[in-house]
Amino acid sequence: MSNWVKVAPFNEIPKLGARVVRTKTTDIGVFRTEDDRIFAVNNSCPHKGGPLSQGIVYGDKVACPLHSWKISLVDGKAEEPDVGQTACFNTKIDVKGDPDHPANFGRLCTKGSTLHLTAKLDNRLLYPEMRVTREAPRKRVSWDESLDYLTEKFAQTIEKYGSDSVAFYISGQLLTEDYYVFNKLAKGH
Repeated sequence: MSNWVKVAPFNEIPKLGARVVRTKTTDIGVFRTEDDRIFAVNNSCPHKGGPLSQGIVYGDKVACPLHSWKISLVDGKAEEPDVGQTACFNTKIDVKGDPDHPANFGRLCTKGSTLHLTAKLDNRLLYPEMRVTREAPRKRVSWDESLDYLTEKFAQTIEKYGSDSVAFYISGQLLTEDYYVFNKLAKGH
């Protein structure tokens, strides 16, 4: 038996806001940060019991609406010089199909069931990095620098080996927008 409690569809938890889950023993505040991370903590501030779900969310903290204590959504601890801690709860984001939909009756393909994981920024490259040799460490570069380098390398390869010397393998894991960009790149415009 699972102890997970369905709270709400992801888009119904407001960015920089919260929802409250009431249990038999406590109220739990479920928070969504600006970068779409989800946290759950006891909805009671360790200072005077203020409802944290009514506080202001910023970064990975919430400011209690009563006395502005800053509580970490990661570990529930009050920010110094204040002292105290509220309980934290594990969270997970899960994707389910619509069992009433006539096309698939709720069954999802692998891509559909894992798509939400692509929104996590902790393992994604957010800016260009480049290295000019395999042994060199990658370093952050500008978009212009990285595109100029690639353009020059493609031009050199095509000039030396012909137009069939450059090919792209496009994975089925890409989104429609990604396919569009790769097709533009491959066609040269």
